[in-house]
Amino acid sequence: MRWRLAAVCGGGLALLGGGAASSLAEAQHPAGDTLELVQVVFRHGARTPLSQKYWPELVREWDACGQAYTPVPLDIRTEDGQPRPANPDDVKQVETRFLGGCSKGELTRLGQRQALAFGRWLRRRYVDNLGFLPGDRKQDTLLPRTTNYARTVATLAGVLTGLYPGDEGPVPALTTPEMDEVLYANVRSCARLKELVGGLHAEARASAKGDEGVQALGRELAAAMGLPPGHRVSWLNLHDALTSMQAHDKPIPEGEMIKRGREVQGYLVGIGPDLLLALDRQAVTSFLHVVAPPHSTGRQEEVLRLGMGRMLRMLEEVRRMEETVAGTARHRMLLYSGHDSTLMPLLVALGKEVETWPAYMSNLVFENWRRGDGQRYVKVLYNGEALGLQELCGTPECPLQDFRRAVIAPLQLDSATYAEECVVHPKHTGPAGTRVETRQRGVSIGSSMQEEDE
Repeated sequence: MRWRLAAVCGGGLALLGGGAASSLAEAQHPAGDTLELVQVVFRHGARTPLSQKYWPELVREWDACGQAYTPVPLDIRTEDGQPRPANPDDVKQVETRFLGGCSKGELTRLGQRQALAFGRWLRRRYVDNLGFLPGDRKQDTLLPRTTNYARTVATLAGVLTGLYPGDEGPVPALTTPEMDEVLYANVRSCARLKELVGGLHAEARASAKGDEGVQALGRELAAAMGLPPGHRVSWLNLHDALTSMQAHDKPIPEGEMIKRGREVQGYLVGIGPDLLLALDRQAVTSFLHVVAPPHSTGRQEEVLRLGMGRMLRMLEEVRRMEETVAGTARHRMLLYSGHDSTLMPLLVALGKEVETWPAYMSNLVFENWRRGDGQRYVKVLYNGEALGLQELCGTPECPLQDFRRAVIAPLQLDSATYAEECVVHPKHTGPAGTRVETRQRGVSIGSSMQEEDE
């Protein structure tokens, strides 16, 4: 079964907090069933580009930043209670300025409004419609967590502002140093994952070079942008640039081929919808080959285990499930503010074939329900719509034990096993879990993935 995302090129708003999608999700829980636990994983809202390859040629100024509203303040600490640590990658991004005042990768005013809208959707579903959460935030009702990047922190603040408007805060939230991050594939702390990523990326590039259809697409994109003959398109970097532009209504390049008077009449845009869609699909193919490779590579399970296994354990760890079953769960809703590199491997782990890039503010919601007869099941929503789990469980909703067996058991990792599996033999001589160089030739991966120039 093929399952397609609705967003094209990842630039739109995944969920506006209303409309048919939310109505559908809200209508599909049987009367008499009881909601017991909700876990929400979401990508940050719209941001400025992370890639530097196509700037300032595409857009000279980014003036879409600044405060769209006053968000609830957060008190962000590590799990051992220490203040939010510095993240060198985030610092570099914040200090890189575009003309117009925005920083590299900064959550824009649009992104802030998207986060607010998603928080309002959560309130309507879990406060107003289901009565699952109290009308005012209570101590320990929520457990928010965010990666240690300014854009995910700001997105979390916006979501909480929409969920509990008028809350003066501060709202406690968790983060972690980049070495310990589990919300994306962390090659900084796993030498074996770094090795796998390098090999997979080399395979993907070799495959693309030998694919005449891919090469033709690159030539067509380069011509449409007016780039010199022979330019090698960086799929992920160009995708990153154009989705940011598209989301913020920046004009898509007309292309030098038009200005030079080529015989193209009535075609005023160099990169039209068809090219954007083709670029999106090629970028998805390139990215997934590294973070969630096809079964045919023989490495999908290992990459998913090392990349997302600790997050899966955290999302649905047996202890939390058993606390829910016993009625002693401390938190009712857990929020995880992450990235596209968080959602895409999770979708693959859920048995889905991802064909388009998750839009800004895309989200996965895991709901634990109990039927009247005491049977428990997991329901998953993606961007407000029920995400059927037929591939894993044979039914749209998955009995709790089957969900553990099909999704969690094959991939979950505790910290000790992660450290053991991250050792590279025989080349790696440093202790497992220590920082490793993140740069592979041609690729950098972390909260996002970018290709480097050669």
